[in-house]
Amino acid sequence: MPNVCKAYLILLIIKNKRIKFVIFFLRLCYRSTATQLLFKLNAIGTAKAIG
Repeated sequence: MPNVCKAYLILLIIKNKRIKFVIFFLRLCYRSTATQLLFKLNAIGTAKAIG
């Protein structure tokens, strides 16, 4: 598991404590390269910010 994934996962657990989201994130992490993962996270972050 890439270090990027671990770092984000720890942040997610601390901030959200949402198990479903963490599981979803883990799936993304294992399927994607680090670059694709960052794009997806940015897209998710943007979507949340917009509403």
